[in-house]
Amino acid sequence: GLDGVIVASSRDAQAEVDAELVAAVLTDLYRKLDTAHVMAELATPDEVQAFGARIGWVARRVTGGYVLIAVVDDRGIPGQVRHALRLAAERLLPELV
Repeated sequence: GLDGVIVASSRDAQAEVDAELVAAVLTDLYRKLDTAHVMAELATPDEVQAFGARIGWVARRVTGGYVLIAVVDDRGIPGQVRHALRLAAERLLPELV
């Protein structure tokens, strides 16, 4: 959720990432982006992404209180990650409203 608490997670067995730390940092960033958009009188983003040489992430809003986050290594293809999160958000939405 947007409170940084992991509701569910899945990761590669070899991943060297602290899922709770990543969730806390990215949900905090997502909340700050929401606030900045509201202050600028813009619509809040449904999706935020950043990709670098070694790691990338996508955060996709499901409802006002839930965000799906995917963190991928350099093998992740941004378009595929975004598409997968959009489909997952659509499947989860009925369970969360």
